[in-house]
Amino acid sequence: MTLASPITRIAGSSAFHRIATGLASTSLYQVIVAAQSILLVPLFLRAWGADGYGRWLTLTAFVSYLGLIDLGGQNYIGNLLAFEYTRGNVSGFRARLVEGVSLFSLIALVSFLVLGAVLALPALSLPGHGEALTVAERGVLMLMGGAFLLSIPQGVFVTVYRATGQFFTGTMIANAVRFLSMLGYVGLLIAGYPPLVLAAGYFSSAVILTVTVVVYGYRKIPQCRGVRPSLAAAWEGKGHLRGSLFFWLLALAGAINLQGVIIVLGTFAVPATVALYATHRTASGLLGYVGNLFMAAVWPELSFAHAGGEKEKLIRMALLTVRTVVFLSAAAAVALWILLPEIYSLWTARKLALQPWLMAMFLSQGVLAAGWSTAGWVLLASNEHRLLAWWALANAGLTITLATLLVPRHGVLGVAVATLLGDLACGASAYPRKAARHLGIPSSEIYKAIFRPVLVVVSAGALALIAGMLAGEGWLRFLVGSGIGAALMYPAMLFAFGRADCALMLGRFRQLLTEARG
Repeated sequence: MTLASPITRIAGSSAFHRIATGLASTSLYQVIVAAQSILLVPLFLRAWGADGYGRWLTLTAFVSYLGLIDLGGQNYIGNLLAFEYTRGNVSGFRARLVEGVSLFSLIALVSFLVLGAVLALPALSLPGHGEALTVAERGVLMLMGGAFLLSIPQGVFVTVYRATGQFFTGTMIANAVRFLSMLGYVGLLIAGYPPLVLAAGYFSSAVILTVTVVVYGYRKIPQCRGVRPSLAAAWEGKGHLRGSLFFWLLALAGAINLQGVIIVLGTFAVPATVALYATHRTASGLLGYVGNLFMAAVWPELSFAHAGGEKEKLIRMALLTVRTVVFLSAAAAVALWILLPEIYSLWTARKLALQPWLMAMFLSQGVLAAGWSTAGWVLLASNEHRLLAWWALANAGLTITLATLLVPRHGVLGVAVATLLGDLACGASAYPRKAARHLGIPSSEIYKAIFRPVLVVVSAGALALIAGMLAGEGWLRFLVGSGIGAALMYPAMLFAFGRADCALMLGRFRQLLTEARG
């Protein structure tokens, strides 16, 4: 069975328009996620203290690995659905969807039962801690684990929104649920409730989001109708594990780099040191929201271009995306460097002190990662991700090995050095070259797309910083530096992108504004 309208709609509609509306909805999502990451930190510290917050971070770092049990299914199945939708194959679309949802629902259920059995062990404790977990801590792990596991089949189902060109709708539904959930978390922490109650709030939020996206999808997306999960469909879907496994390796590597080092640090250092690392990482991690913002909106378009054999469009879109993400990430890094000295102490309820050398390392690493990781998107969207998965796994292994060796003597500095060296050796040296080979272009083109915006923004940022320092101290320095930086933004864009691409993007945005007013 085929259907012509999806192909006609994708070919006839503007990719730029879909990306722009996707960016709008994802921007709101990133604002909510960033607000949650930033606003909850002082509330955590006030409610539980630095030690209590460090204990919560260690517990949730362990249980977060349960999200990896999706085995890469969300990204792999999502790409398959996009390919089938572009080709107009409705029967194939529904077959892939029911297989994916059935398989990963079964995996999540079995994993939840195993988690319950493990948490029932009387002598269970965290590495580096002799005492057994309390009943409340086991409850936190069970509830947070349930939330992570529920997100597995939910994430597979949500890809129907992305694959059918309704990314904006799906993201806005999730935004509404997450915003209300964040308000609930704020209320619980202000009231001083213990971690077990907050974990129950996270689990309830996961249930509400899952029910909402599934019910709306069945009612509003025709391709979902008639899809009923079953054990037979789960058995048929097991063949997809061969392709999804490499997405799982990518997710595993990312989780090890983010949460694994916290576990290593928590094993050798006191909880307050873990909190110091986590707050610096959270602040510098705001750079990652730029990439996340564009990735969610651009990924479907890269899949559509790959499925349609539009090679030139794929190359142009990939290079422009790299330049855009790096430019905005570098600009965000400069802004954070100016702003953080003024707000970090207030943000952490004056319980932690900003370490400039640590923040400088994390910001530099974030800008570099914005380039090499974005270069790999074109491979991820095309299901050509196997080599990237091995490089990512090597990155994680190198990072954890170095962290284990360096942390006992150098503490937080050891973690920072380990993560930076891992990214340089197994990320920046590999991803751009693999992407260039896939696109059939010289790797120098991608490296140029990475480093040209960095040099431009760093130069403009240095001028803004110097102007701010000459102006005075405190907020005056921040205001002057920000003003100079904003004034230099457009000239920096011209140097980073070139006049042709700047004119193209500005023209498309004017067109969107005109359509919105009309």
